[in-house]
Amino acid sequence: MWITGRAMPPPSAPSAQTFPNNNVNDTYAVTIGGGAGSSVNVNINVTIDSLQVDSGDALNIDNARVLSLVPGGNVTNNGAINVNSTRSVTGLNFLGSSTISGSGTITLGNAVNNRISQSSGGGIITNTTGHTIRGAGSILSNVGGMDNAGSIIADQSTLLNIDPGLDPFNNTGTLRAQDGAQLCLAGGTYNNAGGTIEADGPGSHVSLASTAMTIASGTLATTNGGEILSVSSTGAILDGVTIAAGSDVVQENNFDLRAQNGVTNNGSWVLNSSGS
Repeated sequence: MWITGRAMPPPSAPSAQTFPNNNVNDTYAVTIGGGAGSSVNVNINVTIDSLQVDSGDALNIDNARVLSLVPGGNVTNNGAINVNSTRSVTGLNFLGSSTISGSGTITLGNAVNNRISQSSGGGIITNTTGHTIRGAGSILSNVGGMDNAGSIIADQSTLLNIDPGLDPFNNTGTLRAQDGAQLCLAGGTYNNAGGTIEADGPGSHVSLASTAMTIASGTLATTNGGEILSVSSTGAILDGVTIAAGSDVVQENNFDLRAQNGVTNNGSWVLNSSGS
């Protein structure tokens, strides 16, 4: 692991409480590299300026620890970033608009308190083409927005919740539930033009979970027994979306959906009232 920047390292080892930790005088550009198999654990809460993880290398964020990046603090991940909550809030926190790029994967372990968050009150996290975020926990937590051109995949028994704030979630890539997992799309606007929201495999669900959400354009798709589910009593809004051939959108008892600007249905839209 290398830490490079304007600040010169002290002559003796710094205390765990103070290094690295961004302030107005220092910058910390962190690289995990040096050969395939390098692995670093984050065991304190720190703020840095940028992060690079090379191919074959890994950064592991321990339970109850948060790695924060300053506004414009970009992540280049060609390896693995593992977010390992066992009980407490754990994850990556962006203090402003930033970009996640590379060919690697951020894996959120099978726990509800894993986070990729945006805490500035606004700003956009960009997940670029070729980069994958997968697992369980929460993305955005009702603050900020995201531009996703890569893949975001729910694949654990604990659900993965996406919840943008006042900024939209712009998807030109793929949002997917697979392996019997649940991807929950909470409140906010999902601009899905050029993107796909899909559920693949038995028991896999994409849940449209809020009255205060809109999916605009793009494709809803299911394969191999997956389902797109409405789980809101007054219903999310489908705005000009296309339901792909062979796909299933399902409304269980007492759950609604609303449509505007046309919906192109090439699949099955199933209403399962049992009395309500």
